[in-house]
Amino acid sequence: MKTLVLVLLLIIPTLCFSQKVEVSDSLITADAKPYAKIVKDNNFQYTISDLTGKPVIIIKYESTVSSSRVMAANPRGYVYYANFFFLETKQVAQSEEVMAKLKKIANEMVKNKLFIDGKLDLKAADNYILINPVVWKKG
Repeated sequence: MKTLVLVLLLIIPTLCFSQKVEVSDSLITADAKPYAKIVKDNNFQYTISDLTGKPVIIIKYESTVSSSRVMAANPRGYVYYANFFFLETKQVAQSEEVMAKLKKIANEMVKNKLFIDGKLDLKAADNYILINPVVWKKG
């Protein structure tokens, strides 16, 4: 019984606070409200714009090799990551967690509350950059 109560206490807040994120025709929506715009420039680059169409973030996917990542499943030690270039502040964040898929990128934007009322929230952007520092260099 205690286990069931504990599980419910952990699951219910997650269900209550999660937002439904969708991407359709380059528009990111959160709970059916316009959030931001996203365009796939090529296989390795995306542009995120505010709702006015002003580009605010460019995401570039890159890779490098690291001996610390060599293992049976990755014998050459490849590392794949995304650089988030915040155009207004000229700062960069980096993530290995965000895959090159529109929905995954949209979820990352909403989860980290990077936009408020369709515009980039600079304080949230600073926080995102702080917790996702640049670790890898293309090489």
